[in-house]
Amino acid sequence: MQNERHEPNTPADGPAWTSDVADRIEVTVASVRERVVDPVRKLTKGLVFGTLAVGFAAPAVVMAAVMIFRSFIFLANLLPGKDDNAWMAWDLFGLMLVAVGWFLFAKRYRRTN
Repeated sequence: MQNERHEPNTPADGPAWTSDVADRIEVTVASVRERVVDPVRKLTKGLVFGTLAVGFAAPAVVMAAVMIFRSFIFLANLLPGKDDNAWMAWDLFGLMLVAVGWFLFAKRYRRTN
């Protein structure tokens, strides 16, 4: 037996199978990325921005509620009489929260008229 030496294909010898394989790998990687990576990236983006939104909105809502309650106390103490009218502020604030809850409860279902 003779020692045959196997030479790699050159462009002049035949089809360029290496570029076909590279193109097929590129298409496969792009397909996997489109099916797996892009939805996961969208999900993580939503989680991060949702967490940031809640992190900024929750303290803002609490501070707004405190500000409204303190303004109710200030307005209640402007009324004539004794200077301990905080109970009116509690009543007004409770009434406001009940009204907001009532409104949101009424909006919980879509009407199909």
